[in-house]
Amino acid sequence: MLENLKPHPIKACIQKYKLQSKYNTETSPAGGRRGYTTLHVKSKKSFDVREGSLLTLELKRAYYVLVRDSRVSDLITWYFVTLQKAIDIIWDNIRWELRKPKLVRRNGTLQTLMGLKLHNPIIPKDERFKKMLRDELMKDNPYAAHWVDAIIRKAYSIIKSWRKRYLKGKARKAKPRIKRRFAKCKITLMKVDYKEKTIRITMKPHEYLEVSWRGTWFEKRVEGWLVGEVTLKDNRIIIPFKNYKVVKIMDIIGWDSNELELTGYTPRIGFIHLRSKTTTKHENRI
Repeated sequence: MLENLKPHPIKACIQKYKLQSKYNTETSPAGGRRGYTTLHVKSKKSFDVREGSLLTLELKRAYYVLVRDSRVSDLITWYFVTLQKAIDIIWDNIRWELRKPKLVRRNGTLQTLMGLKLHNPIIPKDERFKKMLRDELMKDNPYAAHWVDAIIRKAYSIIKSWRKRYLKGKARKAKPRIKRRFAKCKITLMKVDYKEKTIRITMKPHEYLEVSWRGTWFEKRVEGWLVGEVTLKDNRIIIPFKNYKVVKIMDIIGWDSNELELTGYTPRIGFIHLRSKTTTKHENRI
């Protein structure tokens, strides 16, 4: 059925949309008072969207539950120090290579393009280095071994994010520093009971921390949703929830964003201009 539909002339690339909302503190005495919902298409590649076609959206929501346990603060302190240590080791083993210029053809002539940075940081990723890194972090590890794996994964994520920003000229040639206290829990450290609405987090071997979202103000909002990897803070635990929704594309709008104006186009309405400090104007064109 969908094969018979003609492709829409507008090529849409739907990546990620965030809808953030704040809630009244009086209605949420038993849990976190803030949450957000994120909708995005599972594929990050550009694709041709057709009117009437079906699209699968991934919905995410995150809420926090208050917790009072000294073991959480102790874990975060160790996580904070060990994460910075992992970043230091990876940083000291980065190789810096000269970036080669690219030749491109413009207006019939070859031109040389140079990036914003002369040196390209090569992050060590071989198995031998990762084993050495894990063994080094395991020396002072009083917690479950999977916490070290979570730290290594987070350290690589931070270094890769810095490298991407550095090559774009948005970051200096300086080692990333951890400033906020947190601990990102791996899914292998969690056991979720959806019937009882509880999460059991492994702290140390045979030592657990149990968190429940039963009776919280957002319990009905996440009914039937899947639990993701939680984040531990000193006085609360952030629980992400995930769900999927199939929607039908009824209309498509292509948007062009400028500094003071947002211009959209759809065949049903025409051009839509959103200007700063002005009302919305519709210009229908045939």
